Amino acid sequence: MDELVKVSLDDYRSLELLIEFRGEDFRNKYLYKCARAHYNDPKIEHLHELSDMDAIMYIVDKESNMQFPSEEYLLLHDDVPVTSCVIRYVNPVTCDMDIETLETERNKGYARKIIEAVENHLFKETDVVFTTIKDMTTTGASTKLAISLGYKLANTGYYIKMNPYITLEEAKRRAEPHRKAM
Repeated sequence: MDELVKVSLDDYRSLELLIEFRGEDFRNKYLYKCARAHYNDPKIEHLHELSDMDAIMYIVDKESNMQFPSEEYLLLHDDVPVTSCVIRYVNPVTCDMDIETLETERNKGYARKIIEAVENHLFKETDVVFTTIKDMTTTGASTKLAISLGYKLANTGYYIKMNPYITLEEAKRRAEPHRKAM
């Protein structure tokens, strides 16, 4: 049985599941991500002094308030988190999807399931016009998956998909105010 869970600061269970998914070294992964992004977080040295729950709440809050706001979803299989999908809003109508599947759970269709579920939510319940995926794997797995889900390679190196529930005219109407702002 599979279940999609949106990670939220208001949902204690989702935070516990995120800790389980990210593993015992979730603090160090966050520190590495900050260093890689040249993000200076003045409170970062105190992260190891916090309880697991306080630390993950701090991290989720920081990640959702970075330059591009983000949301995280977990796919549970038999109540165990197996795949994560982080969506980062590049602008109000475009979001990039970053998928991570636990190594022991790869090649079981979980990445496809979470992308389809998150796309369904975004395309039907928000104003999102485009989702994008960039293949960061060394195996080309994300490229194969993106193509099989109807994504097309753009000149940016990202695979892009337009909301299939709206017309091209509606997509242009939604995107126009944001195009001017860029």
